[in-house]
Amino acid sequence: MDLEKIVMFLDGKYNIVYGNSAFVRNNIFVKFSYPPSKLSFIHFFNSGLNHQATFIKKELFEKYFYYNESYKIASDWEFFMYAICMMQEPYLYVNQTICNYDLTGISSDFSEKSLYAKERNEILNKHVSFLKDDFDKFKDLGDKRVKNILYIKKHKIAWKILKSFSKIILFFLPKRQN
Repeated sequence: MDLEKIVMFLDGKYNIVYGNSAFVRNNIFVKFSYPPSKLSFIHFFNSGLNHQATFIKKELFEKYFYYNESYKIASDWEFFMYAICMMQEPYLYVNQTICNYDLTGISSDFSEKSLYAKERNEILNKHVSFLKDDFDKFKDLGDKRVKNILYIKKHKIAWKILKSFSKIILFFLPKRQN
């Protein structure tokens, strides 16, 4: 990690600056995490940012809210989702490894995934309850197959072929209910 390379991006132009994480378990490197450079609600619905790899202007906490300590795992997720998705605060992705993310903590513990899901649902209901009926669709948008279909859609000939195959398959399936 070379944090000196990050300092030049902390010039006040962006309220949130984030980068990559090295995932480490018991001081042994596991893998790198590369968040996307363009963040969206779908990204936060399916994932998040590592707060350890993020620099946040202090004024944002004072403007909106500090991490909600009643959440054991999702307090940073709430803040990022709110500040970036809802309030559209300017952010910047820097393709640098900023932290070693310790995989032995509570947020990485598989046995705590249900608590994390519960906290995230509470946060979603608190901030974007008007999207509640769409939550299952958002889960689908993060699926690898859906991403592949959206990628194919960008290529005219491949998209026509896929649509033709889907029409054939749909012919043999029961009619959809609206």
